[in-house]
Amino acid sequence: MKVTRSITVRRILSALLALIWFPLAVGVDYLAGKPVSAQPFTWRYDDLRQLDSADEGAPPQCDFIAAYVRTERADLEIRLDTLTSQGPADCDLYLAFDLQNGGNRTLPVRAVSPLAWDYLLIARAHQTPLVQEASGATAPLIPQIFRDPQQDTWIIRLNRYLLPGPRHQVTFQAWSTLPDHKDIADTIGPFEFSAVPPPPASLLLVFWDTLPAASPAQVLRRWDGAHTGPYGQRHGLRHLIEAASQYRVPIVLADLMAPSSLAGLDAVGGLKIVQQAQRQGWLILPTPAMGMPDITAWSQAFSQTTRANFGFFDSSVRFGAFPTEALSPGRAYFSRLADSSHILQFNGARLLPLPNGFLQGDSFLPQIESSGRLSLPVKRTLIRTALSPDPTDLVVLGESLPTSPWADRRFAFAVMKYLANHPWIHVLDEADLWMHPARPLDSKALHTCKDVWCTQADWVSLMPTEALGISLFNTTTTTLREIPTTLQTSAFRIQLTQTAAMLSHPTPDLALQKLRAEYRGELGYLQQALKWASHPVSTHTCEVDLDEDGMPECILISTTALAILNLQGGRLVHLSLMQPEGPLQIIAPSAQLTIGLSDPATWKQENGIWADPTVVPGGVVHPQDTAVYQVMSLESTCITLHSPTTGLEKRYCLHPNGLTVAVRGNSPTPPLLLPLVLVTPECFRPGWAQRYFLSPISKTHAVWAVFGRGFVDIRANQEFEITSFTESLPLLGQPEDPNRDYPAGHYIPFPMTLLTFPDPTSLLLEITLN
Repeated sequence: MKVTRSITVRRILSALLALIWFPLAVGVDYLAGKPVSAQPFTWRYDDLRQLDSADEGAPPQCDFIAAYVRTERADLEIRLDTLTSQGPADCDLYLAFDLQNGGNRTLPVRAVSPLAWDYLLIARAHQTPLVQEASGATAPLIPQIFRDPQQDTWIIRLNRYLLPGPRHQVTFQAWSTLPDHKDIADTIGPFEFSAVPPPPASLLLVFWDTLPAASPAQVLRRWDGAHTGPYGQRHGLRHLIEAASQYRVPIVLADLMAPSSLAGLDAVGGLKIVQQAQRQGWLILPTPAMGMPDITAWSQAFSQTTRANFGFFDSSVRFGAFPTEALSPGRAYFSRLADSSHILQFNGARLLPLPNGFLQGDSFLPQIESSGRLSLPVKRTLIRTALSPDPTDLVVLGESLPTSPWADRRFAFAVMKYLANHPWIHVLDEADLWMHPARPLDSKALHTCKDVWCTQADWVSLMPTEALGISLFNTTTTTLREIPTTLQTSAFRIQLTQTAAMLSHPTPDLALQKLRAEYRGELGYLQQALKWASHPVSTHTCEVDLDEDGMPECILISTTALAILNLQGGRLVHLSLMQPEGPLQIIAPSAQLTIGLSDPATWKQENGIWADPTVVPGGVVHPQDTAVYQVMSLESTCITLHSPTTGLEKRYCLHPNGLTVAVRGNSPTPPLLLPLVLVTPECFRPGWAQRYFLSPISKTHAVWAVFGRGFVDIRANQEFEITSFTESLPLLGQPEDPNRDYPAGHYIPFPMTLLTFPDPTSLLLEITLN
C-alpha cells in the first residue's frame, strides 16, 4: 500500500513539474507547425550526433538525414532533419529512449527496435503526442513537439529532470511512417547523447555575373531590381548579400571586383554594404581578370588597383581564364576542369572548382525549387558528400546571378536560413579554401587546357577565333607589352585593356560572340590612341586600316589632338585632346564601353556597325547610315568627306584645343548623333559619378565637365538635345520602381552624354577642351 501510494505521489509531482516546465498545450505547436525558434543559429555543429543517407525509396518528407541532441536549461532537446517536408503533419514519428538496463523492443509499427527502450515517444499526425513506458503505461512526461516545414525539422523537448539516470548515457532511435500507416518509411539511429559529431558536408557557394553595370538601368536592375530574375520578383545582388550577412553564410562573388562593377556599385550606393560584409567575413571577393587568357595579366592588374581604390582589402583568390603556365604559387584560381567536386593542388597553387553550369550554354538541374527550397538533388548530393569517407569531397553551388533564384529576395533569405540552421552543412569561407584538404593534380591532366577555364578545349569556341577577328586581339597584347605605362599612356592602356576584356570575355553565347566581332575595330582605334599618347607626332593620312574591315580610316594627328574618322558613315570614331595630366578622350563609339544591352532578338549581324540597335558607332553620324564616304580633300589639320548616297558633306578640322565640324546637305537627313564620353582613370574611384557635370548654357551651348580634368565646351549653330547618364544618378540610391518613368539617360552607357542635332543639312559645331 505504501509503495503504491509512493508511486502515485511521484507521478503526480512529476506531472505538476512537467506542467511548470512545459506551459504550452501539448501538440498545439506540432499541429500548427510553429517553428521552435525564430532565431537562427540555435543549433550548433556540436549538437550533431548522426547523419543518414537519403533513401531513394522513402517518402522524402519522412526520410531522416540528421539527428541532434542537446540540453537547453531544463530541457532535453532532440532534433531530426528530414529531406523535405510537406506540412506540420506529414508523417508519424516514433522516438525511443534507452536510459538504463532492461526495457522493451516492441513497437506499434511493423518493426522491432534494436534498442531495449525505456520510453517511446509516439507522435501521430493530428493526434496528441504521448510518451509510453516500457511497461506499456503512459509516462508522466509531457513532450513539446515542433514540426518546422520550412526547415524540414522535427524538434522534441522533454524535461530532462524527469528522466532517470545520467543524460550522457541516453541512446535514441527514431522511426517514421506515413500518417496512419504501419510500414516503416525510414529510421535513424541508434545515436547516443554523448556521440562525437560526424564530419559535415563541405559546401562552396560561387556566383558570377554578379553586377553587370554598363548603364544606370542595368546596374540598378542587377543591384535591386523589380519584376526581374527567373520569377519576375524583387531580385538583385543586394538581397543575396543581405541574406548571407544576416545568416552568416560565406559566399563567393567571383567578379564583383571588376572595375566596371565597382564603379556601378559606387553609383548605386552599395559600397558600404559590400565593405561591411567583407570585413565580417561573409564575402569572398576574388580579384577578377576579365577577357581572354592573353589579356588576363593586364586585366587582373587593373582590377587589383581598382579594388584598392574603392577600399577593399586584397584576396589571394583569382577569377579569370588565366594561362596555366602563369599561375603563381600561394594563389588560388577558380578553374573549370573535369573534376568539379575537389580542390586541386598544382605547382604550389590551388585550383578551386566552379559550379557545373559555368560557361555552359545548355540548362542544368535547378538548385532552388520554385517553392524557395534547395532542390532534392542538391540535398541528396550534400548528404552523400557528408557521408563520404573522402575528406577532400566538396559540393559547389552557385549560378550566373541575373537569372538565378539565389538573388530573389523571397528565396535568398529562406535558403540562407536553411544553410545556417543545418550545421551538418559547412559553408567554406576564405580561410577554408586553404585549410580544406586538396588533391594533387598531375600536370598531364592539364595537357588539353591552356588556361584554367579550358576555353580552347570545348567543342564550341568560347572566345574570338580567326573568323571572329582574333588578330586585333593579338595586336592589342603586343601594343600593351611594347608601350610602357607613363602619365601620358596610363589612361589609354586602361581603356584598351577594358575594351579588349569586354569584347573577348569567354562566353558560350555564339550570337554574342558574333555581335562582339562586329565591333572589334574599337581595339584598332584605341591602339592608335595609345601610340599617339606615347609619341605624339603630327600626321594626316587616309591609308591605314585600323579596324581591319578592309577599308582605310583617316587620321588627323597633332601634338595636342587626335581624330580618327571611319569612311563608313563618315563618322568620327575617336577624338582625344592632350592635357598636362595626360590625354583626355572626348568622343568614342558606345561600343568602346559596352555592347549587347538590347534584346538579343533585335541583333542583326548583317547590319554591321548597326548590328546592335542601341550602339552609337561614333560621332556626327545618323542612325543606320552605312554609306561609304569619299575623301574630297585632306590637309594637315582638315579633311572633307562626301556621301554619294545622301549628298551629305562633312568637314572636320583640328585646332589646338579641339575640333570644328561643318555638315551640309540638300536632302532631308535623320538627326546626327554625337557621343561624348570623357573617359578618365577617375571613373574607377569612389564618388566618380559626382565628378561629372553637365551644364546647358543655352539651347545651342553646353558644357560637359569632369571636375579636376577640365571641361568640354560644345557650341552649335542650331538647337540640340542632350541626354546624359547623370540624369539618372539621383534615382540610383533607391530600389528600381516599375512605376517610375525613368529619364532617357537611364538607358545609355556610363559615362556617356549623347547630343542629337536635328538638322544635319546645315550644322556648324565646335568642340573645345578648356
